[in-house]
Amino acid sequence: TGVHLTQCPDYLLPCPNKRCEEKIKRRLMTQHRAVCPLEIVMCSNGCGFKCKRYQLPTHLLNCPMRIVSCPHCQHKGEHRSITGVHLTQCPDYPIPCPNNGCEKKIKRCL
Repeated sequence: TGVHLTQCPDYLLPCPNKRCEEKIKRRLMTQHRAVCPLEIVMCSNGCGFKCKRYQLPTHLLNCPMRIVSCPHCQHKGEHRSITGVHLTQCPDYPIPCPNNGCEKKIKRCL
């Protein structure tokens, strides 16, 4: 009996994630851990950030490696790149007209 209990697929185990109060059958533990909101997961954008699964959606909204489009030329790239280097080179970025007295903004068109 002792050997069977240590391997029984229907034996109830506590979820290993802190503060998760679920008791899961041994055979279903993998499925539970794949959806447990308290499981530690890595950012899917590859930035290296780790958090509990329930916190990931908030991080993804602000992740520096999330993919965004330039508001001027629609070029796609990582947020940190688009808001950094790209804006200094974007051909469609609006700059002041070089003619004195003109207040119109024109495309950079490098």
